[in-house]
Amino acid sequence: DVTRPVDDCYSPSYLGTHLLGLLSNLAMQDKMPCIVFSLDRGIVNALMSSIVTTLVASQEAYQNTEEYKKLKRGNEKKLKAQSKQQRKAESNSTTKEEKEAGQSETIDVVEELPEIELAFSFLDMQSNLVIDWRLERVLERDPNGPLLLEGLKRGIGMHHAGLPLAYRRAVEQLFRQKQLRVVISTANVVISTATLALGIHMPCRSVVFAGSNLWLHPLSYRQMAGRAGRRGFDPVGNVVFFGVSDTKMKHLMSSRLPSLTTEFPVSFSTILRCLLLYAGSKTDQEKSDASKAIERLFTVPLYNHQKSLAYTEHLRHHFRLAVEYFVSNGYMNIDGKLRPPTALAAHLYFQEPSNFIFVDLVQQGVFHAIATDPELNKAGKFLKMLNVLAHLFTQTRIPSWYTDEQVTPRLGSKIVLDPLPQEFVDAIEAHNERTLSTLSLYLRAYASEVEKREPDVFLPASRLEFPGKEEDKPSETFVGTLKSLRIPITARSAFVAVSGHDDEFDSKTDFYNVRESIALNVKNIPLKHFNEHDRFNAWAVDFWRHGDHKVLVRANKIGGGNYWDYLKSFCLVIQSIRVGLEQMQDQKEIEAQQALVAAEESYQASDPLVNLMLQLSDEYRKKFTSIYA
Repeated sequence: DVTRPVDDCYSPSYLGTHLLGLLSNLAMQDKMPCIVFSLDRGIVNALMSSIVTTLVASQEAYQNTEEYKKLKRGNEKKLKAQSKQQRKAESNSTTKEEKEAGQSETIDVVEELPEIELAFSFLDMQSNLVIDWRLERVLERDPNGPLLLEGLKRGIGMHHAGLPLAYRRAVEQLFRQKQLRVVISTANVVISTATLALGIHMPCRSVVFAGSNLWLHPLSYRQMAGRAGRRGFDPVGNVVFFGVSDTKMKHLMSSRLPSLTTEFPVSFSTILRCLLLYAGSKTDQEKSDASKAIERLFTVPLYNHQKSLAYTEHLRHHFRLAVEYFVSNGYMNIDGKLRPPTALAAHLYFQEPSNFIFVDLVQQGVFHAIATDPELNKAGKFLKMLNVLAHLFTQTRIPSWYTDEQVTPRLGSKIVLDPLPQEFVDAIEAHNERTLSTLSLYLRAYASEVEKREPDVFLPASRLEFPGKEEDKPSETFVGTLKSLRIPITARSAFVAVSGHDDEFDSKTDFYNVRESIALNVKNIPLKHFNEHDRFNAWAVDFWRHGDHKVLVRANKIGGGNYWDYLKSFCLVIQSIRVGLEQMQDQKEIEAQQALVAAEESYQASDPLVNLMLQLSDEYRKKFTSIYA
């Protein structure tokens, strides 16, 4: 890594040191309220800590000066004199009216010196800051609670997805109440990630972009900058770039926004959830409502912007392709009745296509083999299960240029994920072979119909038509020989076929080479390939081992602004697996009980895999919530 100089104006340390001065200048120019945007959560936390600690230290230094001590002694004398005068007036009064009159005749009203000086905060003279005691109780349980509470008292708020929900709601609500001239009604400055860029009504007078980031592109810039300038209050809004290069600024302000487009929307999970919605309808009215909802899903302008016959045919064929896969992999019977694995795949829809791979592994019994392995204790089963889940649902790749020293286990982290057990590799390859066979057969049948309507005779980039009209073709024997040797294709792109490829597809990426007239969402095809030379980060398993998110940053090199999202996402996966397995088991029990009713047999099922996932999800959740309560 190249170390930046200390005075580098683009470094996080420079931002933390000089942001307070920038905000003070904005306050003096009456350009508050202000939102400071940074797309790195680690930088957001560092900026908040730097500003608050600097203000606290500055106030403490001021309160230790002779000037402040003299002012405090004078204020105490005035308070004593005021109290003495009030007691004297009350003693000379006999009625309630006279007492009130005596109090109103007090000339000098002296108040105690405030706990927080306005000069060391972003509050204004008219602010009446009151923090709800329930919010204080919530922040008491948060490791950063004292910092957040002190920030609110000084008119500074912070907003990102890793903060307590009650705190974020308080920040938004107090800002909308407009109790102050600042961004969060109890705060003058909000330091935020992109969580305030969309869907939350929090306009301000100024927006500051603190530092550059890969995800700061023209679209996100336009959305965030749009916060500056409150309608009906400010004639103009102010946008400040702080720690952003000139080149990046010009790019953000002058680039055209991308057009709002869509890709073919139908995925296997979408179709599966539509089938579940319809199958769960009991009455005729519920079925009618479900049908209308499904129809609207695929006819809204963003999905069906052309409303062409080709779109309708693509949609119909894609549904048939998905149904072929569901029937061949046990999600559906031949008569269309959904089976128990459907619930598990639907709960993991946000992890497509890994959800279908996981369900197939469950049906093949390799996960049950872990749960019933007599040679593994409880901890061993947990570790092996987490290792497989990390391979399926995380796959944070370790860069190939990392040295052996950089991936050496340290601080309780193993760094590199253990290889996927061979039995799982074999099971996944078996699933891939079945899926490739099903998809290839269907695509060839579909392409043969498309070929009659839309011949594949255009080059992909130039759109030039080939081979041209028949009379323009040369009649030499050499051309005739080439024609006789050409590879017959239907589903494969003709442009790709000139390199010797036929209609046999052997990998997921190979499906990108289908003919252009076939709409296929390749990224969601239920295939997963593993390379034995790939190395993946073991952060999900390492957190289980030591439970320290700081070690993930130091040892596993997970970005300081990303580890919370990573852990939360993996927790959601485990919880979804738990719920899906429970529903799957319940449906299996119902099917088994219905089958045994005639014989009057009793059915008792206790799935060891379900029990194992119940314990694993509870314990992993506890580790996560113990840090981010």
